[in-house]
Amino acid sequence: MINELKEFNSYITIPTSETPRLQPKMLTDNFGNTGVLYGLEHFLTIITRGFIFGNFIDVDKTSADGMISDNLIATVSNILFRWLGFECTNDYIGDVDAINRWNKKYPQADGWLKMYYEKHCDKKDKAKRWAKIEEKWTESLQGFDYRLNVVSINNIISNAIELGPLREQYMVIKKDSTSIKSAKLKDRFQYLFSLDENMESAKPQEKTVERFIKNIAAYLYFMGNHPKGQKYVLLDRIQLLCWYGLDDNKNEANSWYFKRFLIKKGNKNVPIMTAFSYDRGWNFIKYMIDNDFIAKYDIKLIDADEIESVDKEKYWIIKDNGHGVGSICCLE
Repeated sequence: MINELKEFNSYITIPTSETPRLQPKMLTDNFGNTGVLYGLEHFLTIITRGFIFGNFIDVDKTSADGMISDNLIATVSNILFRWLGFECTNDYIGDVDAINRWNKKYPQADGWLKMYYEKHCDKKDKAKRWAKIEEKWTESLQGFDYRLNVVSINNIISNAIELGPLREQYMVIKKDSTSIKSAKLKDRFQYLFSLDENMESAKPQEKTVERFIKNIAAYLYFMGNHPKGQKYVLLDRIQLLCWYGLDDNKNEANSWYFKRFLIKKGNKNVPIMTAFSYDRGWNFIKYMIDNDFIAKYDIKLIDADEIESVDKEKYWIIKDNGHGVGSICCLE
């Protein structure tokens, strides 16, 4: 998540991977027959950012009056519909040279989602279900800009330009005098939290502490898209669990919401995480990491070019290596 370059790469290579970042059941609502693709706008925006800011296209991104150029719209439409594996791809010509450069560099991106769907869907009528997806999203993406609950190519391009180039960020956390020099995250970061006294004997597993660290990083990542000073963020559960590598389409709160991780305030312990609306099956959740906790350990995200300025004797530097268990590590 905080390494958008790794995330981008996972969407345009190896569509038939046994361990994809894009979690199949979550994406498709367990391969339902309604054509749902949860989170598609985010995935398409990541791909579009990779294309627009990836030295593939030479023409201006906007016209003289500040509007997105028709040529860019046609080019991105070709790239995205080709990635989806939709027949309407040929309706969009755009910048042929840019498209050829993209296809040469990322040949596996051609028809990626369709191949991915065919790989992971075990329904007997999966061809019919895919046809529903293509019908639904061809209609949505080709127009209906500025309409509620509609994803369109124009909106995706606008968001991509606003967000800018893909970034690789690292998370830094102030060390503690009790920090343990262990390769295990559950040992190394045990100073960050205490546990509910009723569960003190049930020490968290390594993967739970890894997810806890990822939750903190995700909070800071989403904070970057919120007004300064706002404490709560809108957490995209699908993005977070895709980073986990966990295909949980049932919205099980205990898979990502760790209420027993506590921080001491005064004479009592309070939860480090606070979440609302998580018990209704929603994918977007009002979410906060305790800001005093963030301040106490001076936790923040930095860009890759800032690493050398960090004192490694005083701070852990956490790298995002992709997705799944074991995909974050501390730089030594």
